[in-house]
Amino acid sequence: MTTIACSSRLPRARSAVLLMSLATLAIAGCGGGGGALGEPTYACTPACPTGTRCTATGCVSDSGPLDLAAASVDLPATCSPACSGGAPYCNPQTNLCVACLTDDNCPVGSVCKVAGATTACVAGCSSDARCGGGTSRCCAGQCTDTASDGANCGGCGTTCNGVNATATCQAGACALGGCLSGYGDCDRDAANGCETNVLIDTANCGACGSRCSIPHGVSGCASTCYVAACQFGWDDCNGKPEDGCEVSVLADAKNCGACGNSCTPPPHASPTCINAACALAKCDFGWADCDNNPQNGCESNIGSDAKNCGGCGLACAQGLICKNAGCTCPQCNFANASSSCVNNVCVMDKCVDGFADCNMDPKDGCEVDVTGDPKNCGACAMACPMNMPGCGNGKCTNLKCSEVAKEFCKNKGMGFRESDWRTAFPNQPGGSIFCTTNGAGSDCDTCNTYNQLVWKDVAVDACNSGQKLVAGRIYAGHSPCTCKPNLLECGDWPMQGCVPD
Repeated sequence: MTTIACSSRLPRARSAVLLMSLATLAIAGCGGGGGALGEPTYACTPACPTGTRCTATGCVSDSGPLDLAAASVDLPATCSPACSGGAPYCNPQTNLCVACLTDDNCPVGSVCKVAGATTACVAGCSSDARCGGGTSRCCAGQCTDTASDGANCGGCGTTCNGVNATATCQAGACALGGCLSGYGDCDRDAANGCETNVLIDTANCGACGSRCSIPHGVSGCASTCYVAACQFGWDDCNGKPEDGCEVSVLADAKNCGACGNSCTPPPHASPTCINAACALAKCDFGWADCDNNPQNGCESNIGSDAKNCGGCGLACAQGLICKNAGCTCPQCNFANASSSCVNNVCVMDKCVDGFADCNMDPKDGCEVDVTGDPKNCGACAMACPMNMPGCGNGKCTNLKCSEVAKEFCKNKGMGFRESDWRTAFPNQPGGSIFCTTNGAGSDCDTCNTYNQLVWKDVAVDACNSGQKLVAGRIYAGHSPCTCKPNLLECGDWPMQGCVPD
């Protein structure tokens, strides 16, 4: 747009500009002369280029005559109708109304961009000044808040990266967000992100701080702890990683050499496991291993064997017999006591262990079992008090028979079936408990796998066969396997003077 001012040799300036129509300007003139050809003096803004002069119609060539009627290409640009609304600016190049001419015409956070024959304000920036100040900066042509933008945290181009985690920008500084699934920030150091794979790390298995500890073994982690390997001589027989390799297969008679390899009790003896091999532990009371052959157990009854009376190799003299572990005359018979012959006359010698002669009458021998008699517990006339009415191993106790039976089953490596003796048979009077090697059992199993421990003579077997059961005895299943009074008998169990329940 060219602005023309009339003056007497006025300097070219942007002030006092008066826009007039060509006809009005020609009539008004400027008075006086001063032009090269005597015409009025005009000032054009911007100044005319070299070789031209300013006239009422704009810049014309110096070489031609002044022609006030000539058309000018420098007339002021006009847009008709006047610009307003969403396109308030007139483009001097196209005489079209547009949304903006410069960035300053646009709101904060946007710039003026050419869009074909027009312009538009679009989101973006050319400098920080276009972003409104504060922590907002112009990064890669877009305004961003460097206080919270993870790609421009604290400044353009500073990216927050989280190892195995999401990263956040807080107050212009990178911070660790949430860990990806399966990872944890166990060292509490945001610099290395979520560095721990909790699916495989035995020190942080499943969660930070959850350490796998496997007694007698090596641990592994697969979301939860597991037994990766056992130390020599140990094994995981219960399948529970929390107690590790809990069994010494070198010394456990129930798992000798391998899990589940239970040593069969030798006759009249209890077994043991030595260096992963089954062996004889000790003989039952009144029995001895006199042939040193563990395969047949403790074969000698030293209470009645005249060749081994009271001990291996202790033979009775000719004509005498072995009675209660003592050599005596054949006619001598004192209950629970040894005897001797004096001039062929029987004399009571001493009571066997666990018995006493409380009535001082040799006719009935040692008549009292002081290991289980509450009236003579441990010795004659030692009665148990009311709060401890039972006698076990010569000591007063208040243990119930069911508890003593459970402990017996447990020591044999059997699981007890409490429901059976309490509720399985409503018509039975109770007085027994069943235990098995696998926790289930069958009424046809043998003594090694199925035991019914009885503490009341009135107890009945599982099928109510009618067989009379005796307190203190152990029974197994029926043999043959039919519900008849044909239960297998498995010996005695130590009731320990328990209180029947």
